[in-house]
Amino acid sequence: MRRRVREAREAASLASHVLVAVGFGIATGLCLTGGFSSVVLSPRWLGGVLLAMGLGFAVLFVREALLARALVRTRRLRRRDRQLRAEV
Repeated sequence: MRRRVREAREAASLASHVLVAVGFGIATGLCLTGGFSSVVLSPRWLGGVLLAMGLGFAVLFVREALLARALVRTRRLRRRDRQLRAEV
C-alpha cells in the first residue's frame, strides 16, 4: 500500500515538474521572440525587459528540467533495486 502511494506521489511530482518546465519553456520562447521584435521595431527598453525576462525563464526552465531528470533517474534506480532484491 505504501509503495503504491509513493509511486503515485512520485508520478504526480514528475508530471508537475514536466508541466512547469514546459510552461517555462513556452514563456522563454515568447519573451525572447517578443524581446527581439521589440528591440528591432519598437522601444528598445521594452525589448530589453522582455529579453531579460526570457533569460530568467530560461534559467527556471533548465532548473525544472534537471529536477525532472533527477526524479526519473531516482525512480529508475529504485525500480532496479527492487528487481535485484526480488531476484535474491
